[in-house]
Amino acid sequence: MKLVKLSTAIALLGLTFLNAKAYSSSAKLEYLKKVSSVIIPDVAHGDESFLKDQVEILKKIKFADNEYECLFLEIEPRASISINNFLTGTDYEESVRLWISESSHKIGVPFKNIIPEWYLVKINELGFKIIGVDVDWSSNLGSKMIPAIKLHNQGDTFEKYGKLLVGDRSQVIAENVIHNLQNKSCRKGVLIVGSGHLEDFMFKPIQFYLNNANITGFLW
Repeated sequence: MKLVKLSTAIALLGLTFLNAKAYSSSAKLEYLKKVSSVIIPDVAHGDESFLKDQVEILKKIKFADNEYECLFLEIEPRASISINNFLTGTDYEESVRLWISESSHKIGVPFKNIIPEWYLVKINELGFKIIGVDVDWSSNLGSKMIPAIKLHNQGDTFEKYGKLLVGDRSQVIAENVIHNLQNKSCRKGVLIVGSGHLEDFMFKPIQFYLNNANITGFLW
């Protein structure tokens, strides 16, 4: 069956956000100028080959529409400071690696590094501003999440903590993206986030909140 244009599909569904996985890369790139955001599902958290794939997709997006200025990542907002310090001259070990170590110690679970040094350099060269949009570990929600993460990693059931670890986090991530787009921190943005936050299964996915806020876009 022939796919209708992305704009037609969105109009027919009455949505501002659409899953465009079935569409070709060229069709997605053509539609970029008509929306304000793109979500790239992270299906291999911290995997180097997938990080390289991300960079290639971001190159295409930036080349097709230079208004995509922000890259929203699944890291807490204060990590953006460490990243900026690194990109302005501070050693990686003394900035980003330090944040990773401190966060791992606070949570009690080893972090998969989704922001290695080479990756940050590449993203910066493309002209993206990196913004952390995940839960702040020092917030009220963060303080509730830390023991839940520890218990879940020790084998406790996902059903017991799923809403906190996925549902509530999805809402926070979406709200942070919406805030940055609506307050004009950047004209357009790309969000890279774990695919579990995008599935309409047990909890409302991120695109539900973006759609309600009239943030236009599509899932890559």
